[in-house]
Amino acid sequence: MRSILFSTTPADPRDYLPVPPRYPSLNVDRVNRGIALMDQKYPHWWRVLDLDTLDLRSTKNCVLGQVAGDYLDGLMTVLGGYSDYVQYQLAVDNGFDATNMGDCLHVQALWTHEVGERQAKLLENTKEEAHA
Repeated sequence: MRSILFSTTPADPRDYLPVPPRYPSLNVDRVNRGIALMDQKYPHWWRVLDLDTLDLRSTKNCVLGQVAGDYLDGLMTVLGGYSDYVQYQLAVDNGFDATNMGDCLHVQALWTHEVGERQAKLLENTKEEAHA
């Protein structure tokens, strides 16, 4: 049985993406691995992400760029470096990059979904504590 980190399952990507992904279930697995790595290396990483500017195609606005300051700096911390094709493939395998536009958009939507869920839960808990 596959472990899913998402609080809720994202909708079918064909319903909201202009270019369908080639590997939708593989993308979910990849992003879940990336989420687990981020939770380990950057606790509370999701609190600093700005979903309005999140863009997997940008080295500054991607998940690693927003958290670590730069995509390559983030890869150095999370994956131990970035020097060649092997590291690039590790970035893809952990949901920090994608090999085509459809998968890039899907991977970004998966990150957005999980971060949005976490940020909403934090906001809800903060409001409850303020009223207690």
